[in-house]
Amino acid sequence: MKELIHIRNAKERCCVGGKKKARLLLARLAEIPSLIVALSGGADSAYLAWAAHKALGGQSIIRHLRSSPSYSAHDRTIVEEFVSKLGVRQRIH
Repeated sequence: MKELIHIRNAKERCCVGGKKKARLLLARLAEIPSLIVALSGGADSAYLAWAAHKALGGQSIIRHLRSSPSYSAHDRTIVEEFVSKLGVRQRIH
């Protein structure tokens, strides 16, 4: 990884609202030429996967584990449905 992408400007001291944070995240992601998101199936990685796809379209790829013994069949189904509905490119491991 070459650099850390800051969602908030270092000069901003106060908290920003949810909609403003979302717009700022999408704007920052749109500055990146391409992105791979590791999708664990949790809320944080799912939101980042959605945001990356919204900002970058086909320049974003989702990667998720499918064959880990700690990953239940139910969790796999949920992630696969999410990725399918989102319509993103994916790599499964």
